[in-house]
Amino acid sequence: MTDAVELGFWDFSLAVYGGPGVADACIALQDEFGVDVNILLYLSFRAANGVRLSAEDVALLDQNVVDWRSQIVGPLRHVRRHLKQMVAMDVFDGAGDLREQIKTVELESERLQQQALDRLGSTLSGQADNVANALETNYRHYGEHLGCELPPDALQTLSRQVMNLAPAAARRR
Repeated sequence: MTDAVELGFWDFSLAVYGGPGVADACIALQDEFGVDVNILLYLSFRAANGVRLSAEDVALLDQNVVDWRSQIVGPLRHVRRHLKQMVAMDVFDGAGDLREQIKTVELESERLQQQALDRLGSTLSGQADNVANALETNYRHYGEHLGCELPPDALQTLSRQVMNLAPAAARRR
């Protein structure tokens, strides 16, 4: 199995997000707690490579992508979700095709956000730690930054998939 060290952030994200129950958990965290899934995945990526970030680092990551998220990714998501309802009404010819085009653009906007996170994140040293501790700390810092406690069940679903991708050396630190 390929591990997180061998995967770049985007490929890691696709591998994690495709894991059992992860997409549903991430969407629930996004819709119910205002989680930016790309930040959550970046925190997971760093943890999978044995890096625990500080609360300040987590806040800095969010501050650097908040405008992109609110002005680009969020509106695209809103339009795509609204178009899903319009497609179900079966009134507008071509709405399904338009939705797929918007979905492609939304995915590209998320990939660009991930590039920005990875570029900024590479300047943050963090602290070496084992994967489980790094995951718990990174997620806790993010929840604190958002002003809430993120639900453990959703985070456990995500953590299980991350642990499957984490290199053995990072799991033992």
